[in-house]
Amino acid sequence: MLRYGLTPPPRGTGRAPSWLRTPAPRHRPGLRLLYFPHEGGSAEFFDPWLNHLPDTAELTAVQYPGRGDRAHEPVPGQVDDLARPVAEALAGRGGARLVLFGHGMGAAVAFETARLLTEHHDPGPEALFVSSHPAPTDISTDVRIHEGHHDDPVARLRHLTSEGPGGGPAPAARAGRSA
Repeated sequence: MLRYGLTPPPRGTGRAPSWLRTPAPRHRPGLRLLYFPHEGGSAEFFDPWLNHLPDTAELTAVQYPGRGDRAHEPVPGQVDDLARPVAEALAGRGGARLVLFGHGMGAAVAFETARLLTEHHDPGPEALFVSSHPAPTDISTDVRIHEGHHDDPVARLRHLTSEGPGGGPAPAARAGRSA
């Protein structure tokens, strides 16, 4: 289970949260692209993608507690607490094929949501795309480098950016290029 150093905002009004936002609903879409924003991002972050999708694709976003119109709600500190309600909200939506895209922390939430949907609902997502986050098998459960868990944070960051899978230098580092 991944933990992030999220700081909860003040408690809200207690009204039922809505996790999904669809800025331009489509009539019977063939594909629903569900995106998960980065930590600190809101559902509107990827709205410019609407201009690049065909009319048969519907863009839906996750709105995290503590962000956008849910700013008054407390922020969960675990990825599971973000993914579970999203999976539950998606379980009742049928028809369109589902593709998940997560960016940064949203990649971890999308991965966990895909796992929950695949285990508990039929069918699960057709595809999962992620960016700016390591694979779940390649990360520690403690990702709070900024809290001083290392003697030399600069050396640790250099190590993280120059080491590839298996401990060797990353391909860009071997080629003498920056990634």
